[in-house]
Amino acid sequence: MRLLLGLAFFALGFASLYLYGDTAERELVELRGAAMGTTWSVKIAAPGMGAEQQRTAADRVTAQLERINELMSTWTDTSELARFNAHASTESFPLSPETFEVFEIAQQVAELSGGAFDVTVGPLVDAWGFGRDRRPEPPSDDELRELRARTGWRKLALGPLQHTLRKSVPDLRADLSAVAKGYAVDLVTRQLEQLGHEDFLVEVGGELRARGARPDGGPWRVAIESPDALPGERRIHYRGDLRYIVGVIQVDEA
Repeated sequence: MRLLLGLAFFALGFASLYLYGDTAERELVELRGAAMGTTWSVKIAAPGMGAEQQRTAADRVTAQLERINELMSTWTDTSELARFNAHASTESFPLSPETFEVFEIAQQVAELSGGAFDVTVGPLVDAWGFGRDRRPEPPSDDELRELRARTGWRKLALGPLQHTLRKSVPDLRADLSAVAKGYAVDLVTRQLEQLGHEDFLVEVGGELRARGARPDGGPWRVAIESPDALPGERRIHYRGDLRYIVGVIQVDEA
């Protein structure tokens, strides 16, 4: 299945091959696909990137995104995160290095934000009707008090030596969606670097990371949609050089 997906993404990327100018030495190869409940794209500026190289890059991207989905998906009962959430115990739960690292990132952000960022608030999100199931009425005060008693980032304890995670309340659950896609972008970036690519733009579900330059030597550019657009309307709020969009993406100068 993974090989078939890689071939499909390679075919899409091959169809999206463009030349920048008559004398351009580098080409823009674009690979696209679907993973983690969203879409992804990788744009690579490289001289004469052949079919086998494109297939290898697409395969690496696909494998990496599948791995993160298998570990951290909230939509499948077999993911590592789902098994941790179903672990109704205060005993330590062993995690893969990837999932442990994402939890580390989440807990660091929770600490820095004074708890404004909290991966355990899923039950509260559901109670207010923003989860999988819509609710006709807001939660009662009693329900909110009960939910707050079993949520809170401080109720998670990391075990760095053995890569374990422990709950202080058995029914606490976590949702890593706010971190996992960005983390996946970082891992895809590493894969491209290992393949020797130096100029590329990675996007997974709106999370971006760029390195180097476009085929014409200019900086990678993106557009940000307007947050106050009317329903059904798509309007650009900002279009420009990624280096000047702060707090939205990560750009490597190398």
